[in-house]
Amino acid sequence: MNNMRAITKIRRTFIFALILLTFPATVSPRQSRNRIPVMLVVQSHSGPEAQVASYMRSALRNLHDVDLVDANARYQLSVIVVPGTVGDRTVGYFISCVVMMPCNGYLVGTLMPEIDRPTQNLITTRLNGTILFLQHWTQVGPTESLKEMSDVIIADFDTKVLENYRKAFPR
Repeated sequence: MNNMRAITKIRRTFIFALILLTFPATVSPRQSRNRIPVMLVVQSHSGPEAQVASYMRSALRNLHDVDLVDANARYQLSVIVVPGTVGDRTVGYFISCVVMMPCNGYLVGTLMPEIDRPTQNLITTRLNGTILFLQHWTQVGPTESLKEMSDVIIADFDTKVLENYRKAFPR
């Protein structure tokens, strides 16, 4: 019986040490619990995607509580840039932005706090890969207005999505 207690104690110590050693690798210094992880994906068939992505990343970085991430985002902005052409000449762009929220353990725990943790984990497993559609915005403008259109979309995301999150979960 004493051997079992010793083994259990060693296991707990090992698991605790493992958690401590891996924790810094999972949360970067800039990404704290007070910040909202956001993923930005910009696509285009005509080339301005890098420019639009740069404008939007800059606008998102200016928000005081947003972290740009490549995975495990609370919100995902999926942006498509389509050129408007007259003949062979591009005269403007149409930008479409869809805001999505992945269904994950955090979301399930937030929406159903009264359910016990094992049931929440089961629901999370079943919903894995599911994404909630939250918002959709479009902007249309001339070629030289890409920055302004990008800024309007991020401002809408801030006021119509992030403000609701901030009110629901004050820091």
